[in-house]
Amino acid sequence: MSKWYYKGKPITPEDIPEWAIGFCYCITHKPSKRKYWGKKVLFFKRRSKINAKEKKLTGTRKTFKVVTKTSGWEDYWGSCLPLLTQIKEEGESKFKREILVFCHNKKHLSYCELELQVKNDCLRVDSYNGTVLGKWYKKDLINGKDSI
Repeated sequence: MSKWYYKGKPITPEDIPEWAIGFCYCITHKPSKRKYWGKKVLFFKRRSKINAKEKKLTGTRKTFKVVTKTSGWEDYWGSCLPLLTQIKEEGESKFKREILVFCHNKKHLSYCELELQVKNDCLRVDSYNGTVLGKWYKKDLINGKDSI
């Protein structure tokens, strides 16, 4: 399986800053240098119903508890269908996954993703990104080449 890299080195869960809730990343197709920029949270927090046995053992009157689970970021390859299809056809070894920045809250995470996509002009260059924030699409740009 292909690893995630941060500052040129493979990263493990132990290397992630304690304060980080997620990261922004870039996935690069090595032969063509085509890229995809995105974001990924590290953990999901879900409400879970407390059953009668657990209530009795803990002595709580609460009906829900918050459960934290890993997001599966280590195996994550993005949400872009054309990218995922190409990975399946060519194999993971043809792609490089890089963590560009760790983020401390969800707003920071969304802002960093937007900043990366805009700075890299992802809708005008040959990238896997087809949309920015679900508001701007490649098809919205005339020939994808017009600029200010």
